[in-house]
Amino acid sequence: NLTHHVWFYFFHLDNPLLIDLFKIAFTILSLHLITTFFRLYLTAQNSLMVSLVFIFFPSHDSIPYWYTATCYLLSMAIYLYSYYLAYTNRPVAAFILALLASFMDYGSTPIAVALFILFVLDKQIKKGMILIVPNIIFAIYFVSVSILVAAAPSRVLEKLTLSRWLKQFSLQLATFIDATLGPSMWFKIYYSFFHLSLTSWLIGMMLLVALFVKYRQEIDTYNTHLLISLGVLMLCSFAMFAATGRYPQLAFNLGNRTTFWGSLFLSYVIVLLPGQKLFKVTILGILLLSALGISDHWKSWSAHQQSVIQNIRENQDLRSMAFATKIYVSGNQYSKFGPFSHIEFLSQAWVPQAIFNLTLPRHLILETINKRKSYRDGNLYDAEYQISTIVTEYIYIYDSDRDQLLKVNSDQINGFIDALPEERRHWIMLGEQGFVRWIRGWVVYLMPRLKETLK
Repeated sequence: NLTHHVWFYFFHLDNPLLIDLFKIAFTILSLHLITTFFRLYLTAQNSLMVSLVFIFFPSHDSIPYWYTATCYLLSMAIYLYSYYLAYTNRPVAAFILALLASFMDYGSTPIAVALFILFVLDKQIKKGMILIVPNIIFAIYFVSVSILVAAAPSRVLEKLTLSRWLKQFSLQLATFIDATLGPSMWFKIYYSFFHLSLTSWLIGMMLLVALFVKYRQEIDTYNTHLLISLGVLMLCSFAMFAATGRYPQLAFNLGNRTTFWGSLFLSYVIVLLPGQKLFKVTILGILLLSALGISDHWKSWSAHQQSVIQNIRENQDLRSMAFATKIYVSGNQYSKFGPFSHIEFLSQAWVPQAIFNLTLPRHLILETINKRKSYRDGNLYDAEYQISTIVTEYIYIYDSDRDQLLKVNSDQINGFIDALPEERRHWIMLGEQGFVRWIRGWVVYLMPRLKETLK
């Protein structure tokens, strides 16, 4: 609210370019603050490289390209800078920024704990308290508001037990390896090259040549205390998501922001990898080109989204519907990244609901329709949320792919659903045989609510 939503009060943010300008500003500011933090431990070149690799790490492209999710980046950057201020003996400013960073994002606690540990390892506990106390204040507020008085939704889906938490933590660890070092990351990098535009290829090649010419083999070694602290940050993020039970670590979909906290550890390790100049530049070059390809994918999907929104705005059938008519939306639920369904768009009801509210003259009730729904005995059943909706004779479906409003009789609903495309959001959804089937069974055992999603 303080950093992102406030601008909607001052500006009419219906122009995608204006949103992009805010994202660019937040990213540049974050890059500067994170680089400043790493200057305490690394040379200027390596500090900048760690920051760039971290911000544009392929596993969490939702962070720099999704406006809302840039709050995670900004919170992290401000907290790291507050460490820099405390380190350089400016405690008041450090405390204020740590308080701001704490309240910006529920994921601030792993950062606070990690930076506190870093000061403890350096035997500067008083400075560590400057950073941890603001987050304790935030934690008390968060628990009070979301649990004690229930004034905000709780992040914990189910009753938390030790066995459930351990299962979830195991899933976090395994999926993080997959999303950042394993098959998901290999697929992500591979298919990102197919999205590179000619302009991005040219820019990428020029940057790669410049990197090879300018890159210096500087004598930077791993700082043990910093390495431990970044490891704590990674593990604390696993513990946080294990407690909520909401998200595994993903390389695809907007949920890939979960990999954000742990990738700082990987970025630090990658940039300081020992080896010859050609080896290191090759790794950095692959990450660079992948980031450009992913960026092109986001730009293309953003333009397509604007086209779909314009179709909704101008569709006369939608504009003439009676007040509070329920309409199911099909199509454009995810972008296509190779065989994978990647960036969400009309996949959850609240997105088309917001779009229709903002573009049409009267209020309609929106719901999505996909393969997780089925018609049974007069009810439309949602397997993901386990909700049934009574259907009498027909339902209205807006086919966003064809920009058509359809009146579908109840006996034709399942046929319509069967004709919808498959949405594959992870590589374990690409097959049913052998090892893949075993992996799917293991995932469902650790996170049962994914049973319907993985079908």
